[in-house]
Amino acid sequence: MQPDAPPCPLFKPASSAEPYQKHVWVYRCEAEGPFTLDPLEIERGGWFAPEEATRWMSERPEDFASALLAIWALLRSRSYPGPA
Repeated sequence: MQPDAPPCPLFKPASSAEPYQKHVWVYRCEAEGPFTLDPLEIERGGWFAPEEATRWMSERPEDFASALLAIWALLRSRSYPGPA
């Protein structure tokens, strides 16, 4: 499935001391589907309302990469710079 438009860069979070967080960019992309998840790349997938994802991250942060937790907090607070 191809996105309806090219991904739009939103922001580059500040670098972290953790090596895997030094080259992170956040993009926005929209597509209607259908989507096929590659079982070699992803264990499982699902769709969650933002409030449900926030609750899950709050209750079980160990289920998520630390970079995602930091990015989610920025997105929810909207305290990120505009498009890059």
